[in-house]
Amino acid sequence: MKVELKDGSVLSHGRQLFKGLSFVAHSGEVVCIVGGRGSGKTLLLRALMGMWPLDEGVASVDGAVVTPRSAPYLRKDMGYVPQDWPRDAYDDIVDVVLEMAERGCQVAFLDEPLTGQDDTTRQTVLQAVRKMVDEGAAVVLTCSEGDRLVGHVQGLSESQMSFKFVELWKYQSSDSV
Repeated sequence: MKVELKDGSVLSHGRQLFKGLSFVAHSGEVVCIVGGRGSGKTLLLRALMGMWPLDEGVASVDGAVVTPRSAPYLRKDMGYVPQDWPRDAYDDIVDVVLEMAERGCQVAFLDEPLTGQDDTTRQTVLQAVRKMVDEGAAVVLTCSEGDRLVGHVQGLSESQMSFKFVELWKYQSSDSV
């Protein structure tokens, strides 16, 4: 399974958040989208799932282009954890990610799963992500620029999990956010 974005651009309220963004998340990989508050990280995840339109570019899952018609079918193999995950249904974010792993999600989108978490919880979330990756999932997660994700990732050897970082600021023009 793979998630791909080619030359993606997103507008929100008349402002271009990013332009020309391309990346691929293959099975067994994690792509971390890094950006500041309001940079478009959440809208990017929604666009990859067909819940927000790309203004330019193409999003695909395993070669199938994500469109309003294809998105519901493609989402059957996806898991999504929004920034405001369902706290009434789960004790903590680790439970949410572990359930996705147990369900066998082939593609996981995690919107700032480490923000506001203590170091122990962050490590446990990353271990749950590793479980999904080990089972062949492609994972795309977001984190804020000030997040200490890199330090936590360095604690996991490269042989355990492959991380790619995409920095949104590189795809923003001066009139973006």
